[in-house]
Amino acid sequence: MHSYNLFRLLSLIAVIDLVSCAPPYRSSSKIPLHSLRRRSTFQLILTQGTVAPDGVPRQMMMINGQTPGPLIDLHQGDDVEINVVNQMPNPATIHFHGIEQLNTPWSDGVPGVSQSPIHPGASFVYRWTANEYGPFWYHSHMPGQDQDGLYGPIYVKPSTFEPSPFYMISNSTADQTAMREAEQNLQMIGITDHSDLPSNELKAVSIGADVEILCLDSILINGKGAVNCQTAEALQSFETPPVKVLLNGSQLTDKGCMPMPVLSSDISQSYIEILQNIWQGCSPTNASGEVIQVNAAHQWASLGLYSSSGTWDLLVSIDQHPVWVYAVDGRYMEPQQVEAVEISNGVRYSVMIKLDQSAADYTIRVAGYSIKQLFSGHGTLSYANAPRNSSGVTSQPYVDYAGTNTSSNVRFLDISTIVPYSALPLSTTVDQTVKLHIESTGPAYAWTMNGKASYPTYNGSSYTPLFFPPNGTSLRQWEITTKNNTWVDVVIQVSIGNPPHPIHKHSNKGFYIGSGTGEFSWDSVTDAVADTPSSFNLVNPPYRDTFPTPAAFATPAWAVLRYQVVNPGAFILHCHIQPHLNGGMAIAMLDGLDAWPSVPAEYLPA
Repeated sequence: MHSYNLFRLLSLIAVIDLVSCAPPYRSSSKIPLHSLRRRSTFQLILTQGTVAPDGVPRQMMMINGQTPGPLIDLHQGDDVEINVVNQMPNPATIHFHGIEQLNTPWSDGVPGVSQSPIHPGASFVYRWTANEYGPFWYHSHMPGQDQDGLYGPIYVKPSTFEPSPFYMISNSTADQTAMREAEQNLQMIGITDHSDLPSNELKAVSIGADVEILCLDSILINGKGAVNCQTAEALQSFETPPVKVLLNGSQLTDKGCMPMPVLSSDISQSYIEILQNIWQGCSPTNASGEVIQVNAAHQWASLGLYSSSGTWDLLVSIDQHPVWVYAVDGRYMEPQQVEAVEISNGVRYSVMIKLDQSAADYTIRVAGYSIKQLFSGHGTLSYANAPRNSSGVTSQPYVDYAGTNTSSNVRFLDISTIVPYSALPLSTTVDQTVKLHIESTGPAYAWTMNGKASYPTYNGSSYTPLFFPPNGTSLRQWEITTKNNTWVDVVIQVSIGNPPHPIHKHSNKGFYIGSGTGEFSWDSVTDAVADTPSSFNLVNPPYRDTFPTPAAFATPAWAVLRYQVVNPGAFILHCHIQPHLNGGMAIAMLDGLDAWPSVPAEYLPA
């Protein structure tokens, strides 16, 4: 059919559907969803109060009276308007993690970069378009507030015209239809590590005692969990060889943590007592866990896994249910079937599950995936019509309490093998190379991302947002600038002694084209590729907005992100480990200074 006639036919179908008041976003629709763009409005009210997510009461921040906040449920192509009302005593912002903010960079929610904070009693309206599909999440970008409960899920249902990879999972038409339906009804699962102390108290003791806080209390699934305690003998049985090497003959604390670090002799007794309570004194609770309901009649279920973890990588596995990972960071990938998925801070995965087991309850296991703390949380995947006593039946795990595989047949997702579904344009040449350097600047709580200076975590109203750079140039050493429609390589060097750092890029995604150990001694990626081609993938590299650098425990390491500047504005690149971000591991990116956007009047500073 001639393309013009096809366009007229689709337009006529759209008009008929609108006139007949048919649901504009039903899964059986034959119209591109963007042809029926709708406005989706939400109000988020920020408050504070006492909550006990793991059974231990503490001060938390809430959104619409709950933590995590409510689901922002969207369709691809929606025009989104979110009014945030701050009824807390502290300033706040909301960042929409993974949303590219194409042509709306003033709604990115980073204080001091794209906006001034929302002060107590004030409100702020964010407006953006949901151009991309998949799981996302929102959270405060003020220091520590997401760890105090100020976060929540976003799901953007894909257009029915968006090509999907489900035929690579099954060649059955019935299966593919069921998977499409499951995707439209995806359930979000947020996982996080949790401390029973508020973030401001943790920060105060970290600074006062010059100690990085590396011991937490529980793992939550959708804001629910319990404090789980193990005996010394049980913890010892879960120790892996790297853990034993790090312990060097000592023992884990009863919270599964490495022994408390040696403190300076001039540390006050009050800090010592707080640190002792942080590192040891596990007291189990019986708080209820999250239950994810599924129905075998639907054949398949889809879950959107996202990590709001502040410190540790987390590992997710569902007893007796392998998962097909079919999207990363809200973008389809060639599906991979695995039994366990490691999720770094800020990362999102979409998974498909075949509902082919007996109607019963199956444990969702979330383990802290670090050699510095062994702890775990649990939820339940519950089939409809499961026998009333099924909760007493033990399902068969793929991983143990520490996230170690229970048999050699257990498959873990290997992020280096992630291949985007459908070809994406990747330039083989670049216009600019930016070299960054991650290292500690001395104190345990201070970090840098450019090897020179710590990014100044927002501390009030100390400067005008970077959206208004003086004379259109960068004047600060923790800023980089680019030109519009150029390709940029960001080389991140990691100093020795560092764990993997989950690096999140605001605005559009980038290609994770390479990584390696040692020093990145080349002037350009082109030179590096010539010397060590096996360290790079310039054919079909992962395409994402959050990616981990390699571990640099015994030797330095490096990673390279390549992206195209297509969205002029002030953004940020940072580690998503909260103490690292709060300590300055970030860089401001003034993208497309030569095509700087005109800021709408309502977003100009007062």
